Parts: sequence; C-alpha cells; structure tokens
Amino acid sequence: KSQAADNTVMLDSWLSVGAACNGNFGILKANDDGISNVVNSEIPQILQNADPSAGIPLTIQDGMIAGTPEPIVTVGISTELAVFDNQNDGTNGPVFSSSDGSWASLNGSIGPDSIDNKVLIAQITTDGTFSFELNIQIGTPGGDVEQYVAKDPVGSEIQMASLKYSSLIDKINEVKTNHTTLNVFPNPANELLTIEFECMNQSINNSYSIYDSKGSLISNKYLGNVFGSNLGKINISSWVKGQYMIVLSLDGNLTTKKIIIY
Repeated sequence: KSQAADNTVMLDSWLSVGAACNGNFGILKANDDGISNVVNSEIPQILQNADPSAGIPLTIQDGMIAGTPEPIVTVGISTELAVFDNQNDGTNGPVFSSSDGSWASLNGSIGPDSIDNKVLIAQITTDGTFSFELNIQIGTPGGDVEQYVAKDPVGSEIQMASLKYSSLIDKINEVKTNHTTLNVFPNPANELLTIEFECMNQSINNSYSIYDSKGSLISNKYLGNVFGSNLGKINISSWVKGQYMIVLSLDGNLTTKKIIIY
C-alpha cells in the first residue's frame, strides 16, 4: 500500500479477486471506514485526491480497507503486470491488455464482510476505450462450483450479459437512441433512485423497465407521451443488493444503464 500514494494506476485501477493491494480489500468507496486513507505527499502530486469527477475524495474514503485477502495466482499473465508498478506520470502508458489471462483465488475469496460477502473483481478508472469479456467460477457453500460465461455457454455454464462490455458499443447505442440522455443517481444507491432523461424529439410510446442480474423483470412503468426533460423516483429500500439494468424505451429506441444496489 506504500506504493499506492504515488501511483495512480495502482490506486485507481486494479484487477484481482477482492484485493486492492497487499493487506487491503478493495471495496466501494461509499462503504469505506475512512481509516488509513491514501494521501499523496509527493511533489508534484500525481495522485489527485479531490478530483470532482472521482466523487468522494480519496483522502476521506479511498475504497481500501485493511484485511487479509486470499493470495492470487496468475496464469498466462507475466510482463503485462508491469503497468501496475509504474507511476502514472504520462510517460509509461498506461495500457493494460491481456487475452486468455487468468487471476485465480485457489483458496476461494471472501469479502471483508463475511455476511454480505461482496467480492469486487476489479476497479477500472479511465476516460479511454474500455472493453472486457469475463468467465467466472464461483464456489458454493456445498462444495460445488458454478461457472458463468460472457458467451457461448457449454454444458452447465450460465451465460450472463453483464460479463461482456464494450464502451464502443455504448457510444454506438447513444447514436441510435434518438439523442436521448439517461442519468440514474445516486449510483450505487440503497434507498431512493432517481431516473432522469431528456428526449430531444416528441415521443409517444414510452416506458422503462428494470431487470436484475438474472434478467428477471423487477419494475416497469409506462410513461406515455414525453418530450424534453423528465424526472422520476423509485423506492429501492426493499430491493436485494446487487446489479440491475434499467432499459428506457422511447418509441422502440433503447437506452440502458447499469445500477448497483447496496
């Protein structure tokens, strides 16, 4: 963790199975305990602790909490890891790319809260192009395993759309959605969710639907005739924690956003 204060790649982007660095679990900043936060004292300060676009300042809650995550074994990954040891001073990238590489927690990872047992796989901060396809194997309390794949499931494998993502596809969708903007906040949320969208053209047949990570419909609302700015609120205090997807349909044009309920 002593390197994290100098290293924006290390702090703002990490990929493991629950560990942000040695001796620290990675958690959502909103769930941080505010103890032993990373503070950059180098001159010049490469790590920007209070960038407004990063939300909660890192000096208040940095998204790392003390603990002993399980060690990680890498397969098919070697020199790619060097980017995480480099200080992000603008001269060394940063670019990380791996094909068929694997992080494995052979002893099985658990989260810092054994009851909630939330394990963050990665945190990625970038204003560039970002894409991934993940396959994940999870152990069950009974000793069996469940395998989740991004595509082409075989046998008992379970396909999940959320394991495949491309920021380029999002940009294409934005062009196709009749110049509609969709904002959902706060995100992550735990009590009240606000849905805000702006429709640049008159639209008649409109609705939004919210699905859980299994693709089950959780909520649906018919909006009727809309134009311009629109705002709605949903009470989510009773919803199960996890990832959801909101799909806004304006005359058949779809815009989607991922939502995290905690």
